[in-house]
Amino acid sequence: MGATIEALHNLQEIEIQIADIQRGIDRKRRVCEKREKTISDLEAKIDKLERDKHSKQKEADRLQLEVRSHDDHITKLRESLNTAKNQKNTLPFSPNSTRLRPTTAKPKSRF
Repeated sequence: MGATIEALHNLQEIEIQIADIQRGIDRKRRVCEKREKTISDLEAKIDKLERDKHSKQKEADRLQLEVRSHDDHITKLRESLNTAKNQKNTLPFSPNSTRLRPTTAKPKSRF
């Protein structure tokens, strides 16, 4: 009977060790699942941020193209204005002409 009690006592110790190991495994599994969820959430966040970055970059490129287009248009308008000013200043006027000559003087203020 002493051997049976000792064997039962050893069996109980082994069952306690198995239960401790099982709890450790369960705890580590939960930690692992939590970390996997965190990784999944972070990957989803990275994907969203990359999509946002891509759309923002497209918008920035579009706006930059628009600015360049406006700058080109302004340059053309300035060239046209300069050409018009040069043509106005070089118009042939006869001294006997009834038309007024272009002047660079500023008009007098009424006030």
